[in-house]
Amino acid sequence: MRRATLACLPLLAVLGIAGCSALQSDAVGLSGNLRFAALVSLSGLAAPYGPSQRNGINLAVEQINGSRFLGSATLQPAITDDQSSGAVATAAMAGFVADPRVLAVLGPTLSATALAADPTAQAGGLPVLGISNTANGIVEIGSFIFRDSLPESSVQPRAVQVSHARLGYTRAAIIAGDDTFSLASRQVFRDALLAAGVTIVADESFHAGDLSYAAQFGRIAALNPAAQVVVLCGTGPDTTRLLVQARGAGITAQLLGGNGFNSPAVLAAAGAAAEGLVTGAAWHAAAPTPGNAAFVAAYTARFRQAPDQFAAQAYTGVYLLAHALRESGAASRLAVRNALARLSGIPTVLGSFSFAADRNPVCDSVVQTVQGGSFVLF
Repeated sequence: MRRATLACLPLLAVLGIAGCSALQSDAVGLSGNLRFAALVSLSGLAAPYGPSQRNGINLAVEQINGSRFLGSATLQPAITDDQSSGAVATAAMAGFVADPRVLAVLGPTLSATALAADPTAQAGGLPVLGISNTANGIVEIGSFIFRDSLPESSVQPRAVQVSHARLGYTRAAIIAGDDTFSLASRQVFRDALLAAGVTIVADESFHAGDLSYAAQFGRIAALNPAAQVVVLCGTGPDTTRLLVQARGAGITAQLLGGNGFNSPAVLAAAGAAAEGLVTGAAWHAAAPTPGNAAFVAAYTARFRQAPDQFAAQAYTGVYLLAHALRESGAASRLAVRNALARLSGIPTVLGSFSFAADRNPVCDSVVQTVQGGSFVLF
């Protein structure tokens, strides 16, 4: 009975239906406030992404509590700014471990921050669900670490495959930052390009947070024959600077970017320089996934702006946690961890969602491009 009713949750909530007695009565063993924590970057390097994550979390909590899917129990989030800092996030994670009311943690925003903080949660037996961590080494921290964010290794090879098939490029240049995410992104793109038979004619580096990449883009612009595609690997404010300075250096090649570019805030800041950019992504507003249109409408009405991938993954993370709580019927960390591991075929705005045995997400990715300042499916 419980497994059959789980599939109702995303559609039930996003449509604003207040639940039904059959669903409520099945949520046995749960009562009171079910507390979870969230670490998101509201300041620092990843500040372009944290606010939409906070919004996605709050919207999901409102809908789940309003639907009474968890019966008389309600989700109670504690959202903390991780400041894009491993030290700050680690200290906060230690506080969550020490608070027996906290059943799970969503976040942190950056992969580097997660790599610093998640071992504390693992050691304390506190489940963590990463909602934007895409670098290598995240779930390998231990059995209490999950993520609903598709890793770069799952998303960007498809972006290369689709764009290469359509555009037929044979020569590529790469420019990447030295932060954890960008280094992982660079390696994934390199492997995918080489597998497609593309020659990498330049591979440039910069220090995350640098304000100018004039020398690197100058060398790429001087290539003869020119690179037909330029891969940009960066995060936070680096993404906007990469787009603007690439076009400012006279580079007219196709631009291909990683997950760090999948934010309307990046497009707004880069303006015309973002036009034509192609990225691989875990979510798109027009995707025909369960409840997606209703999610986009509800988010836009609630926050007066359209959601992005980071909002969608955070929103999904709360729903997955609610599924796990309902499935376990117990407000304990171990029960939540074990129930998360069993989730399979859950309809979400990201698509049909399961956790693999290694606690990585199993769902489809999309390839999108920028037209008229917005993402459209490629």
